[in-house]
Amino acid sequence: MLTALLVLFPLTGEAQSISRNKKPATTTTKKKSTTAKSQRKDNGSGSSTTKKANESSDSSVSPEEYYLMGERYYNQQNYSEAVNCYRKAAEQGNAAGQNSLGLMYLNGYAVEQDYNEAIKWFQKAADQGNDNGCCNLGWMYLNGYAVQQNNIKAFELYKKAAEQGNDVGQNTLGMLYFQGIGVAQNNAEAIKWYRKSAEQGNVDGQCNLAYMYFEGYGVSKDLSMARYWYQKAAEQGSQDAISVLEYLKRNGY
Repeated sequence: MLTALLVLFPLTGEAQSISRNKKPATTTTKKKSTTAKSQRKDNGSGSSTTKKANESSDSSVSPEEYYLMGERYYNQQNYSEAVNCYRKAAEQGNAAGQNSLGLMYLNGYAVEQDYNEAIKWFQKAADQGNDNGCCNLGWMYLNGYAVQQNNIKAFELYKKAAEQGNDVGQNTLGMLYFQGIGVAQNNAEAIKWYRKSAEQGNVDGQCNLAYMYFEGYGVSKDLSMARYWYQKAAEQGSQDAISVLEYLKRNGY
């Protein structure tokens, strides 16, 4: 049995490792933007839109621009300015900004750590259907931070995120089905969602899918497929997957 090496899901560490805005529910992302051209001319250095924010009234800068400015400041580890921009985006209803502001409160970056404020902003993002907001709010309910622990509510939120294609939500939903947390235990559903996550390149989804193949849970036991998915995860630097592959080699699998 390899249960000690199974990556069920990442509930340790900072919340951004759970679902930061890799896929914000707005018309923009850091890599692809359909907003004002001035956004992208600075190539992340900050300057045309940042100057616009500093020199103009708030109404001249869109919520999406504030969010993207916050992302640039965050990537530069200028958390104080990131919080300012996320707040301006969030207060104007930008769902990605609301999720990011929640994460800043959850982690205590440039603000006093405050789970109540974190859940407030995650809720606002989730109410708009933001997949990352749903994941992070689900994480709060699953762990009982600032709310009474509620596995059913957590399941519903992760399912909402997973159905939008959020790879973290898909992996976690698979885990909830596998362990029967907030829903009846169902290996077939578990492997379905692990596969969706794994196929998007999620390392934990790849490890969990590999484990299902190794043990034959919800699928015919298949060591070659187990090795395939562990190898995919190992190529992304997963120490869990590397350890499993070494174990398999050592024991003649």
